Amino acid sequence: MSTKPEINILLVAMDQELGSIAHSYSHNAVTLNSTTIAKAYSIELKNNWIVLKTGVGPINTALCLGELASSYDINNLVQFGIGGALTSELNVGDYVIGDSVIQHDAYFKDEKTTQLMGTGQLFLSRVTDVDPKIKTSTKITTLLENFCKTKSLTFKTGGVASGSSFISNVALKKEINQSTNAIMVEMESAAAAFFANENAIPYGFIKVCSDSINKDSHNEYKEFLNQNIELAPTLLGFFDENI
Repeated sequence: MSTKPEINILLVAMDQELGSIAHSYSHNAVTLNSTTIAKAYSIELKNNWIVLKTGVGPINTALCLGELASSYDINNLVQFGIGGALTSELNVGDYVIGDSVIQHDAYFKDEKTTQLMGTGQLFLSRVTDVDPKIKTSTKITTLLENFCKTKSLTFKTGGVASGSSFISNVALKKEINQSTNAIMVEMESAAAAFFANENAIPYGFIKVCSDSINKDSHNEYKEFLNQNIELAPTLLGFFDENI
């Protein structure tokens, strides 16, 4: 029987999101040794939470989650932040709730074919028909949908494409959409979803669309970056009451 303390994790990528929660709740710093980029705060509400800012990208995400798992038993993992639209049906300010995650830049390519691989899997696993998508928790997805409805937020539930590159090129966005059928692209969820799946931890994803699928998407990202931070404390409070 494990003697490690039990926690839930709200996972964010940037200081803006972490800072909004730090201003709203009493917190204590959690020491992280795996990377100098990361920050984490312990917040005692009805349940015990650690709000973890990993920094951008899958490597930072994997390092931080692995370190916390060595010291805590993680009950739930919820990811919040921003991402880019892969479809014209998403507008800036719309929220995406992920029902699956796929690593869009993990693929086998030769002169004739390009085939997606599963996150953390060998290409040969495709022979046994392993689905390259990682499903999110139905329970957490339902809670996220209820949260959006309660707050009158416009949202869509669908697949998320995750990789190591910041994607603002419209043609590349359309290519990722065609190859994965995902509606949003971002940089941390493949690592988080894989970690959660390997460790049987319920995982859920919600991010706001910060840039649409048009020629000005890079500028839209810059303008929207600071407009999403107010919702983070509200999301944490909602999950604390309902998880």
